[in-house]
Amino acid sequence: MPFDLPMPRKLKAEGWKVKIREKERVEPPHVTVMHRADEWRLGLRDKQLLLPPGGRLRDIDPEVLRIIRRTGMS
Repeated sequence: MPFDLPMPRKLKAEGWKVKIREKERVEPPHVTVMHRADEWRLGLRDKQLLLPPGGRLRDIDPEVLRIIRRTGMS
């Protein structure tokens, strides 16, 4: 079961969500960042974007990335 990383109200209202998925058998541990219909998956071990869906790190709100880094996930 994924763990939801708490987001500040402002980011939550803008549609940002972060889920930590570390116990899936077929995929490496990763963080899934969601913003409305967009989604990015960031590997917890290598800090690289997983495919699919791909995307670019610079498309993620900088504050969301700071929150992820502050928790020691990236």
